Amino acid sequence: MATFPPRPKSLRKRPRIRANPLLAGHFRALGREYAQNWTLGVGADSPQTFAVFGNQLASLVLDFARQADPRIPLSCTSEVRIQRACRKFFRDNPEPVCPGEPEEPARSNLGLIGDLLGLDAVERSVLQFMATLAEDSGFNKFVAHAGEFAMAQAHTLVAMCTQQPESDVRRVLSPSGRLISSGLVSLQERACSLDDRFSFKQGMGDLLTLPALTADVFTRHFLPEAKTTDLTVADFAHMQAEVSTLRSILAAAVRRRQRGVNVLLVGPTGTGKSALASLIAQELGVRLHTAGIADSDGDAASPRERLSSLLLGQRLFGGGDGILLFDEFEDLFQRSFASMFGGAGASTAVMSKLWFNLLLEDNPAPTVWISNSVQGVDPAFLRRFAFVVEFRVAGPTERARVLSRHLADAEVTAEDVALLARRYESSPAQIATAVMAAGLITESGRPDREALERVLGPLNKLVHGEKSTSREDFDPAPFRLDGVRAKADLPAIAERLSTWKEGNGVGVSLCLYGPPGTGKTEFARFLAYRAGRPLVYRRGSDLLSMWVGGTEKAIAAAFREAQSEGAVLVFDEVDTFLRNRENARASWEVTQVNEFLQQLEAFRGMVVCTTNLLHELDPAALRRFVFKVEFAYAGPVEARVLFDTLLSGCLSASLSAADEGHLTRELTRMRSLAPGDFAAVSRRVRAMGGRASLGELLAELADEVSVKRAPKGAAGFA
Repeated sequence: MATFPPRPKSLRKRPRIRANPLLAGHFRALGREYAQNWTLGVGADSPQTFAVFGNQLASLVLDFARQADPRIPLSCTSEVRIQRACRKFFRDNPEPVCPGEPEEPARSNLGLIGDLLGLDAVERSVLQFMATLAEDSGFNKFVAHAGEFAMAQAHTLVAMCTQQPESDVRRVLSPSGRLISSGLVSLQERACSLDDRFSFKQGMGDLLTLPALTADVFTRHFLPEAKTTDLTVADFAHMQAEVSTLRSILAAAVRRRQRGVNVLLVGPTGTGKSALASLIAQELGVRLHTAGIADSDGDAASPRERLSSLLLGQRLFGGGDGILLFDEFEDLFQRSFASMFGGAGASTAVMSKLWFNLLLEDNPAPTVWISNSVQGVDPAFLRRFAFVVEFRVAGPTERARVLSRHLADAEVTAEDVALLARRYESSPAQIATAVMAAGLITESGRPDREALERVLGPLNKLVHGEKSTSREDFDPAPFRLDGVRAKADLPAIAERLSTWKEGNGVGVSLCLYGPPGTGKTEFARFLAYRAGRPLVYRRGSDLLSMWVGGTEKAIAAAFREAQSEGAVLVFDEVDTFLRNRENARASWEVTQVNEFLQQLEAFRGMVVCTTNLLHELDPAALRRFVFKVEFAYAGPVEARVLFDTLLSGCLSASLSAADEGHLTRELTRMRSLAPGDFAAVSRRVRAMGGRASLGELLAELADEVSVKRAPKGAAGFA
């Protein structure tokens, strides 16, 4: 057996290796092999014959010795002595040094991983080398001295260190090889150093040192099983057709072991995408594994690490043993920092377009991809999915159904359930959680309406903003049709539309226009109330998106929601996106109008649009409205109705006959009074104590009028 020659005095004591003890044997063998190959090349007369190892042997050995024993002096004399000693050793012992076996438990754990993934002898040897390179800092220093090299030279280096044929190493480290395709080793084409060229999967080092690694522990480390859900198919009744199709596709994929099955679930946060995936997996009796929730330190895993875990899952569950789940799909398409400032950043920060397309075409295990939004994702990727489910917030009818099921034993009436369903836009999962939390608030443990509102209110405000409870919960008491002035018979319109039914193939549309505060939006909500229909309400600003095509999608989604709910669809401030196309400065301004017109033509329900700027609307859009109703400022009659309805309760004293006359004269004198002015004064007075004199109320109304530009003519119509 070959031995080292006598050492210089400074190295008389054999240094103790302080590298990772589980990989120390491998460290020593590969270090000696590396030094041997360096000597055979650079130690010759022509130093350029082996350009891969162009550094000084002395620095290599000194780094290794310093890693082993910090007491070794780093003098020039020591370098020469070490160099001479190593050259003599390799001259006297020319036979190759085979890589050593790692110590336990690393040896057994590497064997287990090899068995799980079906690795052959060459793949196991290369995997052992990659583990040493990634986990042993001393050996990594050795390899770093090789300098920069091309991919071909990297294969040569790995072949020498593993004592495997270079052709086999190239096969093993090819993109189609099991080490790369399983995600254990990641290939970086543009890297220069070996440890950057081949990245060992994060967290593998921790597993190699476990005293009793099992297949279950290995799987749960990288692919934890998704949480089960208490939701049922009934909670997704508003998506019955999509859920049925999704279940059929996944069931057939598992049963037939079909390759290339990928489905995409898209929708806002909290709409139940993950819960639906768990529900279907439960019904099919298979496990749902999530790709890379956290890294080895417990932090959120990077998109690259999660993708690596997904590849590993494809190798482990490709035989129909499970379904894979990849959440936050959009993270794979984040633009690089440079591209945000006009640089040449890549449009996909994690993988190439070709590689991802190949993954979607040939993945062994069916995969559910989840995304909150696909804005910015190349349509070429989206076309690869076998099926796409677009989630939306459930309507009041579906929310009431879910609430009723969860509140079967609660102290909540059917009327309360209907009110909660209209008021709070919550997903089935959010409703289930809210019912549980409300039960914790009450002493009896049974949720009531007050407890549910205390839970749902803050959550709904956080998720949906201030608009969440302000539009669907309509109180008809303060609204009086005879307090609204319009150039049409509003009671007749409301009566006719209250009995209108779909079925004749034609929808009904209204455009309500006029100054702000004249009652347009309240009348639209009143129409839904009279007809007994749900209300789908959208402000113009709710629809605008920063992404190209985003506004068009939001418009289409609003029409779809109203159609499925049988609801009255209200677009408030429609002039935000429905402006005259002749004045458009960008193409997206035209496509927004086009999308609205196409949806309006196909819609078979009731849609109401309101605007303060009729003259700015697109003429083609105006022609498509069945009713165009002009609203105006209140006249004396309407003003008195509004005062009696909204402000009489704020009076600090009853009105005398003289007060009645004074009130009539003042209301007649004021121009530009609108229902919104009376509502604003009522809110302000109640906020300040709830009572005021007649003079104070009239002064408040005058202030409201003064901030508006009074019309040139008298109030009303000519």
